[in-house]
Amino acid sequence: MNAEKMYRLSFVAKSMIKSEIEFAPLMASSPWAALGDYRCFSIDTVFKSFVYFFRPNRSSKDARVNFKGLATFWIDNVNLSEVTEADEAQQSMQLFYNATENPKTIPLVEKFTSLVGIQVSDSLVLPRYGSIILQKHLQAKPGKRSPF
Repeated sequence: MNAEKMYRLSFVAKSMIKSEIEFAPLMASSPWAALGDYRCFSIDTVFKSFVYFFRPNRSSKDARVNFKGLATFWIDNVNLSEVTEADEAQQSMQLFYNATENPKTIPLVEKFTSLVGIQVSDSLVLPRYGSIILQKHLQAKPGKRSPF
């Protein structure tokens, strides 16, 4: 991991009960220090998708990702990739809103990710007077993958 670069972590997770899992980028050898901030994600009994962008606060050629929870949890599709400048330039936010009294279906021509990490494609249904901010789905080049 390089402190000068941005990374994108994505995964799906669920637990036996409503709980949290903690993520931390760590050194994979002595002195085993953290390479960035710890981050907690709320999970429950249904698989939920997460996307987290971060910049390590120190560099290390020998890095690992660590997940920890107080309850049994399942995690899948873990992907850690470097976000390139081209990826960052493609990344954009878009506001969708419904200014009517009836639910509104909005067709989507691109894939988006909600701010809580849920992927949205094809169409979006907004309740009356509802709104949502979505991020254009980031198509990062494959980079460093986690060992999971």
